[in-house]
Amino acid sequence: MMHFKSVRQCQRFVSTQGQIANLFLLHRKHLSAADHRKLRFHAIATWRQITMSINA
Repeated sequence: MMHFKSVRQCQRFVSTQGQIANLFLLHRKHLSAADHRKLRFHAIATWRQITMSINA
């Protein structure tokens, strides 16, 4: 929290970061390598789609 100007700014970052992290954080111990690659590809494609719509 020391790097944020205010509690509100910190809360905004943390709430957004949590949603984004859910796209990328996977429990690999429950997945095969092939399944992990498929899910990673899908997460990255979703992220690109979201960022393209924001930039448009």
